[in-house]
Amino acid sequence: MKLASHLWQSRHGIYYIRYTYCGLDIKRSLKTRDPLIAKSFAYKLGINMTNPNDILAKLLSNEINTKTWSLKTPDLEMQTDGTEEDHSRAMEALALLFQNKHTIAKTDITPVVTSNQSWTLDQCIQDYRSERNSSVKPRTRQAWDTDFRQLITGLDAATHIANIGPDRYAAWRMEAVDLLAPSSQDTKNNVYKNFFDWCIERKRCAINPVVSLKLSKNIRAELQMERGKERFPYDVNDLNKIFDSKVRTEIKKPCLYWMPLLALYTGARAEELAAIEINDITEYETGLWQMRFKKGKTIASLRTIPIHPEIINAGFLDYVDDVKRKWPNAVTLFPYMKPVKGRLTHRFSQDYGLFRNNLGLLTGKDFHSFRTTLIGCLIKNKAHHEIKRAYVGHENEGKRDEHDKSYGDKTPFSASEIATDIFPKIDYQYSHKFVMPSQSPYNKGRFNRYFDSALKRG
Repeated sequence: MKLASHLWQSRHGIYYIRYTYCGLDIKRSLKTRDPLIAKSFAYKLGINMTNPNDILAKLLSNEINTKTWSLKTPDLEMQTDGTEEDHSRAMEALALLFQNKHTIAKTDITPVVTSNQSWTLDQCIQDYRSERNSSVKPRTRQAWDTDFRQLITGLDAATHIANIGPDRYAAWRMEAVDLLAPSSQDTKNNVYKNFFDWCIERKRCAINPVVSLKLSKNIRAELQMERGKERFPYDVNDLNKIFDSKVRTEIKKPCLYWMPLLALYTGARAEELAAIEINDITEYETGLWQMRFKKGKTIASLRTIPIHPEIINAGFLDYVDDVKRKWPNAVTLFPYMKPVKGRLTHRFSQDYGLFRNNLGLLTGKDFHSFRTTLIGCLIKNKAHHEIKRAYVGHENEGKRDEHDKSYGDKTPFSASEIATDIFPKIDYQYSHKFVMPSQSPYNKGRFNRYFDSALKRG
């Protein structure tokens, strides 16, 4: 069968929408091996249109229900991992790329370029941000505050933008950017590259001076481990303070009561726990329950795992019933949590930081320490390696099949298999000399007053 225009089939038989424009090679996976379905998708998207603005609008409007795609240019390569967050960031970057190469929207800034006009670094940054701020997320704007302040400090605000060459940028980069973890280096270099591309488009400079540091895969991994944020586990004294019966009795917010316990036995990140939906807590066998994580940092973190008996015995299901009963149309476990700058846990992070400080816990031990603690416990108790990774949402080691992203929310082991292997290994008494302090189970209706107050606040 002859393929429809702009359809491309990989060697594995997966169909992609493909479009080439001005050196850009844009591909989005259709996640199907059926040529009829792929052809239908292609026609629905209207991929035969030749206007790049129309193509960008189609991509940004997400008319195809897929989040996996890749983009390659002579100096840029981008590929999403399938998560909503990664797709959103990539779409934002794609929009900026098209804005740099083809003006998509009219702006209030129309610089008059003359042969003798010189633009300072500070002027260019102000104009760039005036034009771009409305098209990026608040978190991106906040990060730009730091990124451009560092660029101005290192290269001097009064420097003419046309006088910043690769050698000068590289000299500054070695002192300011190369000392960071590789992932942070990539982020900053991409910010600066987009900025100088914008300057070139408006004829304020002739070349892009941004030269990234080329690192091998092994060196990147070593530097990331060395320079990345160090994670400290909780010890027995910390855990006794956090789960002290009296301390937990005085907790006023449901998230502060349940999320530490959930994290201790699941190893889940705070944002993963905050995003759990009520309907994704299900019974997989009589009396045995599981939870599904649909939001995560990586593909592997989108998983379904059994709920540990300690969580069930603490009255967790009674709390779930309270949420259903007290909060109309509740979706998540903690429906009063509102996203701030894209994060549900913005306020929770502040609350947990205060909670931790009041208990006198050391700096460097935060909510993520629960994850570090559980993983350390499983390693010491010799849990099955691959099942452990599936349980905590770690990427598998070695080469990953490129189609794994299509099945990112499907845990490779059943809930019964995970429970059988992992639950006996979550033995904190052996690994940390910690025994959960005796405490009364959750009293049904305990947080009703808090829910009523939160509903009134809106």
